[in-house]
Amino acid sequence: MALATARLIGSAPFPWVTAAVAVASAAIFLLPGAADACVYDRAAVAGGQLWRLWTGHLVHFNAAHLGWNLAVWLAAGAWLERLAPRVSRWFCAGAAPIIAGALPLFDPQLAQYGGLSGLAAGLVVLLSLRQLSVPGESRWIWSGVIAFVALKIMVEWWSGTPYLATGIASAPVAHIAGVACAVIARLIAK
Repeated sequence: MALATARLIGSAPFPWVTAAVAVASAAIFLLPGAADACVYDRAAVAGGQLWRLWTGHLVHFNAAHLGWNLAVWLAAGAWLERLAPRVSRWFCAGAAPIIAGALPLFDPQLAQYGGLSGLAAGLVVLLSLRQLSVPGESRWIWSGVIAFVALKIMVEWWSGTPYLATGIASAPVAHIAGVACAVIARLIAK
């Protein structure tokens, strides 16, 4: 039940990975030159700058991009990390390079990428899949959350613009890869 989930969250460990990623994202946004050194850049990665497979997710191109990504990241990430810390933390570490690796394969025109949205979409779906397996949790709500994520990705794919953030291009491949990583993580965690 939701009450049992609330009790579990109250006694769960602090979601330090979620918090650290949020702080790092804000710092990169605020520090001059940090985004240039961290953004996923296909040519730089091909040249050996492999850290960008992880750090590119921490780069945001405007305040709205950062704000919306952090809102989803903090809510879903903290919730999942407190309920299932090991799965959440492994997802964050492992999904980042997989999402970045999917970009040149499935979006060959994309030269640069930044943002937590691919990871955040995956976290939302992973949280939803986990909650769907908890007795007493609303199947309608969690199924609806998954359906909303799928609809959002389809709308962004079709329109080419993000649903919430303005002034940037959408990267639906990153969102799809994040969701795929979530499904795989859930299957492994069972």
